[in-house]
Amino acid sequence: MALGARTAEGAGGSPSAAGETYVFFGSINATGQVNTSYANVTFYGIAGSDFAGKVTAGDMNSDGVDDLVVGAPAAELGGNPASSGETYIFFGPINGSGNVSAGNANVTFYTAS
Repeated sequence: MALGARTAEGAGGSPSAAGETYVFFGSINATGQVNTSYANVTFYGIAGSDFAGKVTAGDMNSDGVDDLVVGAPAAELGGNPASSGETYIFFGPINGSGNVSAGNANVTFYTAS
């Protein structure tokens, strides 16, 4: 399961509103509330106010394995143009652990100026 939190702080609590996407492996058998700190992998935005976390999945490279797609509507490629937005694709399988920056995406789409 992948769940996005667009206004979450980045890794380590900074930068503000970088956004995060949490990936939980396997079946979810929990009831009640589950803290996102239990996520197997956390993907986070590059800069403050990127709002990364609009998330979907699908086989983007036609290899038969689902890939993770994370949108950051206010991200700025190299700081220019302002708030152009970016979409990051992480090729699957997603089987690591820990924190992963959107800067490590396999593919980054951005709006041309």
